[in-house]
Amino acid sequence: MTQASVILLTTSDGAVASVARDIAGLAENWAGRVVLHTSGSLPSSALRPLKSRGASVGSMHPFQTVPSARAGVRSLKGCYW
Repeated sequence: MTQASVILLTTSDGAVASVARDIAGLAENWAGRVVLHTSGSLPSSALRPLKSRGASVGSMHPFQTVPSARAGVRSLKGCYW
């Protein structure tokens, strides 16, 4: 993961901030990397630990609800991001 240039955090909304904190410690310098979360309810500031280490951060979520994994597989095809 520390060599990836783009990382998508696709965790549950409640886990975004803690996962960001955890992976921020994997590398001292995140400059040149983009980290996006897919939560529709959280701002990009949930990724602050990564931004403070140099990552470009943001959010990218589908214009579609995903109530379950099975429904997500069906409904995410062709939805807008």
